[in-house]
Amino acid sequence: MYKLPIALLLAGAAATSAFAMADQQNQNRVETQHRKVQHERESGTVTRVRPGTGERRVINNPSTPPVSTATQTSRPEMRRRVRNETVEQRRTTVVPRVENKRVERRVTQIPNAQRIRPPVVSRTPRIGTEPPLRAERARPHWNREWRNNRQYDWSNWRQRNRSAFHLRRYRDPYGWAYRLFSIGWRLWPQYYSSSYWISDPWMYRLPPAPAGTRWIRYYNDALLVDMWTGEVIDVIPNFFW
Repeated sequence: MYKLPIALLLAGAAATSAFAMADQQNQNRVETQHRKVQHERESGTVTRVRPGTGERRVINNPSTPPVSTATQTSRPEMRRRVRNETVEQRRTTVVPRVENKRVERRVTQIPNAQRIRPPVVSRTPRIGTEPPLRAERARPHWNREWRNNRQYDWSNWRQRNRSAFHLRRYRDPYGWAYRLFSIGWRLWPQYYSSSYWISDPWMYRLPPAPAGTRWIRYYNDALLVDMWTGEVIDVIPNFFW
């Protein structure tokens, strides 16, 4: 009567142990497969099995870079090695010594024409200044080649008529001292007022002044001046005496 339950218990225990062993084998197989896949990922190779043949092919995985030897070492050791190499490299590197050299300044020769400062414009008459420019207009046409024309040989004419070039003493309208005005300078209106005009230029063998201009006397110089802007168009130094 007791043999049947004992047999059932023994059969159940055997079945349980068989299921446990099968479960353990499956778990071991899964762990082995997992370790193999992880090893293949680290080594950069992949094992593929053809279906139905059982043939295995080992190929390299190009997307996974090979594991370098530096990553196989421990991090503290790698840091220590890098630190030692950096210190050794600093010791062996020779830094060139920089000497303080005196920088010589090169003096550039500036032409005299560029050294002249631009004229100072002033609304009130002051020596060394020029008046503000009025509204611009077309500049009168003037050819300075008239000096090559023997018809206007004022120098020889002055040698034969010295009395015509000897005028009374010049009085500056502002009481300023003489200065040589160059072409392009603008005079104050008092300098080219009617009292300083050369009324008959031909008497001094000067070419006729174009419209809007006048020959004037400034000390012993003869100036051709634009009556609108006061600009000096032509200059003859030491014309009178």
